[in-house]
Amino acid sequence: PVVANVSATSPPPTFVHWTSGNVVNATLLVSAGTTAVLQTKANATGTLSATVKAAIENATATADYSFTLYPALSTLVIASLVSLDTSTRVATVRVAAPAGVAIAWTVSTGAADIASPAAATTTVTGAGTARLLATVTDTSVCFDNAYATIDVAFPAVTATCDAATTCGGHGTCNAATNACDCFASSLFGHYDGLDCSRCAAGFTGASCTVSVCTAASCVHGTCSADGQTCQCHGDSARGFWSGPRCDACLESATGGRFAGSNCTACAPGYFPAGACNVFCRDASCNGHGACGAA
Repeated sequence: PVVANVSATSPPPTFVHWTSGNVVNATLLVSAGTTAVLQTKANATGTLSATVKAAIENATATADYSFTLYPALSTLVIASLVSLDTSTRVATVRVAAPAGVAIAWTVSTGAADIASPAAATTTVTGAGTARLLATVTDTSVCFDNAYATIDVAFPAVTATCDAATTCGGHGTCNAATNACDCFASSLFGHYDGLDCSRCAAGFTGASCTVSVCTAASCVHGTCSADGQTCQCHGDSARGFWSGPRCDACLESATGGRFAGSNCTACAPGYFPAGACNVFCRDASCNGHGACGAA
């Protein structure tokens, strides 16, 4: 932090001293000069003060700078299964998140209907295993997104599934669960729900083929200026992602091939770390070397 009027003092100050006596979870490394260096931990809060002695008659003045550091939103978001009634195939799920955030539940894979997609706690009706995605958006402080997933093993549907009627002609019947596997293609449309009766997140239109970008549909990225497509994250901190929903690891001859739950590791056989754009097998070194990270 820099107190602006310290460096702007005229005539220049002959002495500047910073104090941080009431700062929590922080250490003041540099306390002299117009700029202070403060080493902080997560959740550091407090007031940083500068005492300035000017060159005229040793007059003094003080200036304060208050601040708050917030932990990464991703460390505060946890999704959990509260209960599952196997007789009705209804589950209650909850996402723990800080106050003042926006929540959006969507079905990532499988068949399920979410009763209250914008609520922290909601009931979900499903068939077979469904993966639920909670997208949490901080709209007040850091304007960041965090994500949490939970897999719910619903019992299979006992009634006979018919693609034309049960799935509304917008999906196929899954022989293992007797539930609908909704279409998800540019040709047949992108549908969601137990009966495939609505457009999947990120799509709209009469045939659910028109892309529309939302925080929920753009899993690891941000919406582009046209409001229809996702710009996927592509860095070592947030991962290297691709796909219409930015939910798959990037696999590109020029951009690199990545793997792992966070898409930050190189796919097997690709080097170096962080780029992952060079393929190597020990056999390709002609017996005169071995594949390495460099």
